[in-house]
Amino acid sequence: MKIKLRTLKVDIFLFIVLFAGMFLILGINNDMAVTTLTEKISESNQQVLQFCVNRISVRLSQIEDYMFAYMVENPDMSVLRYDSENMAARVHVVDDLSGMYANYGDTSGFFIYMPGTDFLAMKTWKLWETLDTMELRRFIAEECESDEQMISWKTMNINGSEYLYHIRSYRNQRIGAIISLKTLQAWVDMDALKEFNDILLVDKTGKAVLGREFEQIPINNMTEYRYYYDEDGIKYIMISEPLSGTDLIYCGMLLNKNILGNLNRWQFGLIAMMIICGIVVMLGSVFLYYSIISPLNGLNQAISGFASGELDTKIKKHSIHYEFENINESFNYMTEQIKKLKIDIYEQKIERQSTQLKYLRLQTNPHFCLNALNVIYSLTLSKDIDMIKRLVLCLTRHSRYILKTSQSKVALQEETAYISNYLEIQKIRFPYHFEYVMEIEAGLEEILVPPFILQTFVENTFKYAVTDSEKLKIFIRVQKTCMNMLSIQIEDCGRGFSDKVLDSIRERKRITDENMEEHYGINNILERLDILYKEEYKAVFSNCAGQGARVVIEIPMEAGSEF
Repeated sequence: MKIKLRTLKVDIFLFIVLFAGMFLILGINNDMAVTTLTEKISESNQQVLQFCVNRISVRLSQIEDYMFAYMVENPDMSVLRYDSENMAARVHVVDDLSGMYANYGDTSGFFIYMPGTDFLAMKTWKLWETLDTMELRRFIAEECESDEQMISWKTMNINGSEYLYHIRSYRNQRIGAIISLKTLQAWVDMDALKEFNDILLVDKTGKAVLGREFEQIPINNMTEYRYYYDEDGIKYIMISEPLSGTDLIYCGMLLNKNILGNLNRWQFGLIAMMIICGIVVMLGSVFLYYSIISPLNGLNQAISGFASGELDTKIKKHSIHYEFENINESFNYMTEQIKKLKIDIYEQKIERQSTQLKYLRLQTNPHFCLNALNVIYSLTLSKDIDMIKRLVLCLTRHSRYILKTSQSKVALQEETAYISNYLEIQKIRFPYHFEYVMEIEAGLEEILVPPFILQTFVENTFKYAVTDSEKLKIFIRVQKTCMNMLSIQIEDCGRGFSDKVLDSIRERKRITDENMEEHYGINNILERLDILYKEEYKAVFSNCAGQGARVVIEIPMEAGSEF
């Protein structure tokens, strides 16, 4: 039987299919909205969990650095390396272990061991349970006899209690620290994690070593949130963050039903509304087919064309009813607005990507790294081992600061230590071509400043001011002003800013050099200061009376730490 397409039944059927499709799109859109909301909430909580876990990682790193520094720099440890039986040195070392409680009382204890001898000094405090001292000493001795360098913190179980321990080795000497897993909780801002229903600490096998005892936790894809069902079938959203330097993973559990809250009721109401609307449309189509068939065909074709990507789709005007004319005009207006909005969004996306690339370009300086590697190569030819060690240590500190500094503000002492380390690298590169003076007013060490705020200007000094004929001088001063502002001043004896660059800075335009190469560093710093301090900061760029560039930045004083 041949079906005539231009019949009332076909038109009504197409009419119903069209609206059914629209309701389906609405349902899919609702599901996508719920999924997007869940993802955003998960991302937000992921950042909070990451922030808290990073606090623990930083503290563990501080303990590691302290242990290594103690072994290398302590004179008694040096004596014991050559005379392990020196009783005075042994007594001093034992006293030092007791004194470590002042700065590291949040640990469970420290120990020092010398393989091949009977010397094992150990001091423990604030233990959650009473340890079997002999069992602990036997365990430490067995671990310390190994020549393998311990890379990460490991877990141990003593009398049913879980602990972290770490051992640093240096010239046949061992120093280690013990930390109760319960102590880790004291390093976390629990108020920041109040949105989580449960916080677990999981080992590499997926077993919870701290927190509620869930069944086996899947530890693959730890960077993404996953759904988890407990033994009672309750659905959770699990967010995970590895604890750097250990084999442990923090898992935050969010009840899925708490994510949407009252939106669950709205979902059921929306489904009921869709069903009612569908029935109304089906009944109404019987009475309104004469007045809607032709306009809806045109509208259907326009929607199909628009959905296929034809943004210039327009509906011709119909003179049957005023209402349809109004719909057609609104549709045409909507397509024009969507087209414009799509173009605007695309341009904004390109601009965001460009800004991000500029920032990454500022943060990573491959030429600096390559130059440093060339210096290391040159030093290997001259077999200057001490200078190589010094340069490698400086590069390690330089890279560690860049990789770990993701917060918007850091303590001034961290920033100045980073710059001092950077200048030390440059001093190795240019031993006779520059000198620097850094004056930091006492009492400002904990004031918060944006990270890398000094880096850009110091790098520019080496890029544009270092010559073979004249010795470069850099002067850095940080002090508090009479207006209770933090003043950061950087000066050099180079060529100074050109008039073109100064005009570009004042007018907040792109900064280019004589070769029309664009420079992003200064504008990047100013944009970050705009975001952080709005109109509460001041930045002045000028040239010194003799020669050289001068930069003075004043920002509000903010004490404390983001951790």
